Amino acid sequence: MPSTPDPRRPRHLPRIAALAVAGLCLLLTGCGGNGDTDEPAANVTGVEAPAASTTSPPSAPVEGPFTPTAQGPRIEFEKLEHDFGKISDTERHATSYRFRNVGSERLVIHDVKAACGCTVPNRRQFSVGPGERDQIDIIFDPKGKQYKTDKYITVVSNCTVEPTLKLSLTSDIQPLLGFERMHNLGTVRLGEGKLDVVQLSHTDPNLEFTEVTSNNPNVGVRIVESGVAESDGDSVKYRAGLEISVRPDAPWGLLYATRAHMKVRGKPWPDAEPVVYEYDMYLIGNVYGMVHAQQGIISLGNVTSGTPIRGSTQITRVDAQPMAVGNARITESTMPGLEATIQSVSANTCRVSVTGMASNRGSVKGAVTIETDVPGEEELTIRFAGQVK
Repeated sequence: MPSTPDPRRPRHLPRIAALAVAGLCLLLTGCGGNGDTDEPAANVTGVEAPAASTTSPPSAPVEGPFTPTAQGPRIEFEKLEHDFGKISDTERHATSYRFRNVGSERLVIHDVKAACGCTVPNRRQFSVGPGERDQIDIIFDPKGKQYKTDKYITVVSNCTVEPTLKLSLTSDIQPLLGFERMHNLGTVRLGEGKLDVVQLSHTDPNLEFTEVTSNNPNVGVRIVESGVAESDGDSVKYRAGLEISVRPDAPWGLLYATRAHMKVRGKPWPDAEPVVYEYDMYLIGNVYGMVHAQQGIISLGNVTSGTPIRGSTQITRVDAQPMAVGNARITESTMPGLEATIQSVSANTCRVSVTGMASNRGSVKGAVTIETDVPGEEELTIRFAGQVK
């Protein structure tokens, strides 16, 4: 059995997995939660050249003749769970699940599937003869995650007893910079803007914010405090504040694909060397005046290519006065042939719809623009999005 790791340190890779890890690092670049993040890839711990040795390596134990303990293929893992303990979010971590085919026939692994893109197996399909041993190597990338985390890998085989097995990974991720990954700004009053301060936490009192930017010109971000000590009785953490300001001249509608990007430099552990790491906070909200939309974005759903695609939302004049709406048009779209229509629901409410035939596969994004007779809100743009498979 392996020795118990230092709870503050990531566990080293088995040497026999080093070559597999080198290839898997390339696959993990761009992985995210959601797979869509601009954060840099974390380091993989334990990938080091072994030191030169003048002694021969210990010999593998000699096994006697194999006697099947089950009829047909049978998979038997040495462990089904692995706990990384406390780890940093700035480094990837690896482990191996060793097993043996204790059955009388060849074991075929049909698939090794991870429930999350942050957990990557070294291979998905292979086979193992009766009595043979093998292993599944896993790399876990904690980027974008924090605190207690559980992940699962499903192994599908021709095992006669358990054709589907779940392997689990647990960890306690200690982020260099901790915060909620998504911040909801709620409704922002058109022409007035909004100011919010989001609390961040860190354990390094000397953490530096080397870059803080927003990808939306209508939203500004800056650090207003950092290094404020707070004690919970057992440990000391430090607080920082991220100020988010929505400009008064921000246009009507959804704050689309907005994120605050932060680059920091600090120590993941007190005795570690400083590292530079990047984080994204996703910002959502709607800028509304007299007219509000029922949903900030029109959802086109998840449809099959060659089938109809449709989505809608209602817009309402909230002072209950009559509202005239017309001239709906698609002003941006990744899919050709979509149309926008308007249907009256009541004197102050109408339904805006986007329809068409799903053609090219992939994500569908765009915007529909409508005209109203509401002063200051004569032209409104509503985003739409969907997926075609």
